[in-house]
Amino acid sequence: MNIDKENFNNSTMNNINSLLDMVKIFESKGMKKNSKILNIYLVELMEKTLLKDYLAEEYENAKNKIK
Repeated sequence: MNIDKENFNNSTMNNINSLLDMVKIFESKGMKKNSKILNIYLVELMEKTLLKDYLAEEYENAKNKIK
């Protein structure tokens, strides 16, 4: 996976997708603290941009992981 190449236009949606990919990588490597930090950022970003409704499943998943 080449996150840098996938996030070529720095759009909010591409940023969210890249962050979701990084969360998966950190979780697979057992790096739970790093994963939690990214999930906190994801929740904040989705709430600020009103994408939490569009990405409801991803939003709830990230939100549940930071509790």
